[in-house]
Amino acid sequence: MKARWKIALGLIALACIGALFYFAGGSPDERELEATRRSLHQQGFKVDLTEFNFSISSEARQRAAALATTTMAEIKNRSRPGPVLTDVPRLMTAASPDAVIVIWRLEQLKHGRFLDFWPLLRETFETNRARLDAACEAACSGPIQFEPIGTGANPMRGQTYSPRLAW
Repeated sequence: MKARWKIALGLIALACIGALFYFAGGSPDERELEATRRSLHQQGFKVDLTEFNFSISSEARQRAAALATTTMAEIKNRSRPGPVLTDVPRLMTAASPDAVIVIWRLEQLKHGRFLDFWPLLRETFETNRARLDAACEAACSGPIQFEPIGTGANPMRGQTYSPRLAW
């Protein structure tokens, strides 16, 4: 009877020690994930968001600001001078399952209530020529970079985010 009690107590102790090692080290998947993260880090890979630098140069910031003036929201902005596009035509229309009609090839561009939308598009582009030319120059003069967009706290850095694009 005493021997059985000692064996049972020993098995319970071994089970507790085994459970402690199993749960203290995490699941096998978690241990494998941590080993992979360590291996990647040793090879020079960035594996944590705190290791990334999200800031951009002032030149890239100015180029991003030039590009931001040509977004759909800015083009539809009613406080801007000239005509306002409230609806933009599709650039391609399906002609068959494997062919499309591109709008720049059309003599007349039928869109919405317009039988020929080209004059309004030309006027809009002419009104916005300076902004479009600046955006084209910004897009062609180097890599395009933007800072992360956030309101209030930037979750990627855990810090307060202040927008740096100048309008």
